[in-house]
Amino acid sequence: MPIHALDDVTLHYEVAGQGAPLVLINALTMEAAGWGAQVRAFSAHYRVLTYDCRGQGQSGKPERDYGIEQHADDLHRLLVGIGLRRAHVVGLSLGGMIAQAFALKYPAQTGALVLCSTVPRIEPAMERFLKTWVRVLDVGGGGLAFEVAEPLLFSEWYLREHGEILKGLQANVARQPVAALAHLARGALGHNLDGQLELIRAPTLVLAGEEDLLTPLRHARRLSQQIPGAQLIVIPACGHVSPLERPALFNEAVFQFLRRHDGLLES
Repeated sequence: MPIHALDDVTLHYEVAGQGAPLVLINALTMEAAGWGAQVRAFSAHYRVLTYDCRGQGQSGKPERDYGIEQHADDLHRLLVGIGLRRAHVVGLSLGGMIAQAFALKYPAQTGALVLCSTVPRIEPAMERFLKTWVRVLDVGGGGLAFEVAEPLLFSEWYLREHGEILKGLQANVARQPVAALAHLARGALGHNLDGQLELIRAPTLVLAGEEDLLTPLRHARRLSQQIPGAQLIVIPACGHVSPLERPALFNEAVFQFLRRHDGLLES
């Protein structure tokens, strides 16, 4: 279980495979192990880095809110600390917000960029949801918070067909410290990169689930319109968590896109 110590927090990370570096950035309640299907697929061609952001999993959990730029700085320091000069960057949901900030602030470390189920800014509806979600956390912990969010996170077919998996996910969120989850959620509230995304120079793929209710398709369209040359792919019959719901479609779209840009990572 590798741990990298920064000046104010320790970050848990894992590396699998050989080849060009690829980093996968977690969603809010996710842990590094949640990328299992992607690590198995991508590690045949890439050196895949998964890690827990501050406040997540086995990483440190300082007693303050964690802003998106802070997460981007953490990733920068992690990459430098473990000797990775540049990497492809894939972010899901909260991780997609971090990936945007990272690509803007650290372009020399960014190869290709994949933004999945994420937003360029926190709009009023998302702001109200996050604030309400934090109140639910205070009342019923992570288990109840997952239950409240579940209809927004998953498509109708996945809710119907994968009850046991969802129970496992709920149990995983239920054991996470409430304070850290709240710090992660409140820290995302300040995310707003409208007017800056046109400065991203990394080749970018935007992925969206057709049935994503938490971050509807209009957000993906906005991202793809603002980032120069960005490609948009909509995954059919899929909710917010496409790496879990539609791993084969997600992996194929990401793999084909990244392979076209591996030259960016050549020394």
